[in-house]
Amino acid sequence: MKLKQIAHKIQSYYDYENTDFVVRPYNRFDSEKTTWWIVPSKEWPAYKFAKFIISEEDKKIYFGLNVEKGYDENLGIGIAQKYNLKSDWSWHDFKGDIVSGKIDSIVSDINQEFDKRVKFRLLVGTLNSQSNDPEVEKHSNEISFEIKNNKVINFDQDLDLGNELSDINQVNNIKELYQLLESKINLDFLWLDFYIAVSYDKKKIFENKINFDEIHHIIKNFDYLFKK
Repeated sequence: MKLKQIAHKIQSYYDYENTDFVVRPYNRFDSEKTTWWIVPSKEWPAYKFAKFIISEEDKKIYFGLNVEKGYDENLGIGIAQKYNLKSDWSWHDFKGDIVSGKIDSIVSDINQEFDKRVKFRLLVGTLNSQSNDPEVEKHSNEISFEIKNNKVINFDQDLDLGNELSDINQVNNIKELYQLLESKINLDFLWLDFYIAVSYDKKKIFENKINFDEIHHIIKNFDYLFKK
């Protein structure tokens, strides 16, 4: 079973709802290895939508959620409209649920019910004088960690956002991370790519030895975000 087939299998769980969920590859010229999204709309680009994501890394297949935050539309520095954060982006609901603690609560439920580590990854992009194109700049900084039994483990970072974030590796959850970022730097000028996912053994997935009902049961915790 290839990644494309896996993405279509996850999509099939939503066919009965008569939705417009569309399976899309990040790189259509490398469909066997590229990341796949399941987008709740035929609209493209799909920055504004919360998306299911399926990706491969280190002999594991990751299943989870991807939410993006665009640039503030009032910056006035010539950014294309498609990159500007608008009121209809899923980001607003997602941000509210980070601040309220709901996202951390969902992660905790996954930890406990399925005994699964949850991988968190944040890609942070900054604009510079050479480019106002988020496709060029948006993946220039990265923070990642895993959450197991409500504890942050395997924290890693590659940041160039100033000394204000020197203590970022002390955060205990996603809420604390976001609040630290918001308090120390101006997020209007940043593109944020949030990923929350669980992993399964690649070999077992490709040999169809994994129960996809369990995978769907995990990621459906985020179903409420997949709205137009």
